Amino acid sequence: MGANMKILELCLSPSFGGLEIYVCRAVAALSGDHETIAVTLPDSPIHDWLQAHGHEVRTLRTRCPRLPLRAAARLAAMVDELQVDVVHVNWGPDLALGALAKRLSRRRPRLVYTRHMLMNRSKRDLYHDLVYGQYDWIMAISRDMEQGLRQHLSPQYTNRIQQLYCGVPAPSVWIGNDERAALRDEWDFPTNAFVAGVFSRLEAAKGQHLLLEAIALLRAQGITVHGLIVGNSMDAGYATRLRGMVDSLSLQRQTVFRDFVDQPQLWIQACDCLVLPTDRETFANITSEAMRAGVAVVSSDRGGMPEMIEHGKSGLLFESGNPADLAGQLLLLFENPARRAALAAAGRERADRIFSIERQFPKLVERFQELIEDSARAARGKV
Repeated sequence: MGANMKILELCLSPSFGGLEIYVCRAVAALSGDHETIAVTLPDSPIHDWLQAHGHEVRTLRTRCPRLPLRAAARLAAMVDELQVDVVHVNWGPDLALGALAKRLSRRRPRLVYTRHMLMNRSKRDLYHDLVYGQYDWIMAISRDMEQGLRQHLSPQYTNRIQQLYCGVPAPSVWIGNDERAALRDEWDFPTNAFVAGVFSRLEAAKGQHLLLEAIALLRAQGITVHGLIVGNSMDAGYATRLRGMVDSLSLQRQTVFRDFVDQPQLWIQACDCLVLPTDRETFANITSEAMRAGVAVVSSDRGGMPEMIEHGKSGLLFESGNPADLAGQLLLLFENPARRAALAAAGRERADRIFSIERQFPKLVERFQELIEDSARAARGKV
């Protein structure tokens, strides 16, 4: 792992989804060999998770994300007090906070931004040039995202953009047939039912409605597929719409809703497949988690997902936004258990080899160390 570093993981997000889970995993992975401190919003889900798992957490609030002067001064003071080498920013609204804190800090740490969300418009303006100009590395979590960053950021920063996949763990618990049957009983599904699971926040862009439409299309063909929809509601109107669809399509006996679960890989193992119906996903941690759990995956075909899934080999892709195509891919898995098992096995091998924590987080550490060494060489050159 190289020399010990002091790393500050910054994430003031009030939510708890894939981005925030990545930050928690980064803190846990980096803490093994390096002094790692997290700075979060007080009483946020990420704050509570990190504290519960014994990690050092400090808190910060900002009222003006685009010009957070007071919060930046406090963050800079933390950086200097703790003698931080690298500040790792993960949440988009924290971009200016990280940039200002670096400018105000006497220590001038290396500043890294991991971009998790799509960039769909130009950032070539004075404000973004000033902000991004403070960042030493901009990490894109997929090649698709890397192309978008190069397209929308000023050319002077493109040499700072590099792609690195997120790392996900293998399941901490592997369930057997008895545990699988018990979970299905808890969900009121028959033990031998075909279950397609969606694990994501409830919001329209995540596309849970497409699974409901696909299940209804299959039922019209005499095929019974059950849907497990797991995730917290981020849009009350959309959650109401989904439950209304269940009623209007008469899917009450085939659909179960559950709130966010702390160990999704355990529940995923009780499903026959995981579905990612998002319109366009940059990199879905939950999909690679399902692959590492040995469960077949079906995903929309936009964004970074074709990088993760080799269609017909390590999973299946369907045309984004097309419930009929999704229904067709589910039917293939339903009718061909041997094919489903082969896809799951190939997906697990691919995820273990490419998308694992064991592979990706050491690369993150190596890059941090390179930045520190580059800074040291530059400082020596000025003497």
